[in-house]
Amino acid sequence: MADEFKFDDQQPPPSDTGGGDEALPVDGFFDMSGIVDGDKAKAMNKTAHELKGIAKKGGFAINQAGFDTYTNLCRKFIDNYGPNKRRLEILQKNAPLGDFPYANAVATFNVQVADGSPDSLIPNLELMADGYRTMLETLEIAKKNYDESDHEAKINFAKLNQEST
Repeated sequence: MADEFKFDDQQPPPSDTGGGDEALPVDGFFDMSGIVDGDKAKAMNKTAHELKGIAKKGGFAINQAGFDTYTNLCRKFIDNYGPNKRRLEILQKNAPLGDFPYANAVATFNVQVADGSPDSLIPNLELMADGYRTMLETLEIAKKNYDESDHEAKINFAKLNQEST
């Protein structure tokens, strides 16, 4: 359980967003295990951008309960990542471990793990932050889609009621 991310309410997000029966590419989006896994961070970011494209075309809608839950999940990451981003800058510098070859090698290695390649910690966190920001935009679009379809349904039902009377 040490590597498992849990939110305050300890409840998984709802699987029914009220948007229909079509499967959407969201499997694992909110799975925080393996947070520093480069492949997971890339897949999560890609999923957010793909889902935004689907929502823009009207293919994704979300009801208020789903919107509230997923928005809160996204906000928790973004709100915690922002203030801690400055702290991560420390990891981009060699720690003063001493002035001998082994200490310098360890300090250099630590910087490489933090920010030495696209699969390092900081680039993966940046990908995830971008994914969560994109998902917030996606949720806004999807909520608008849901509200518009709900409004259209109400108009159609009102017309049916008028015609039947």
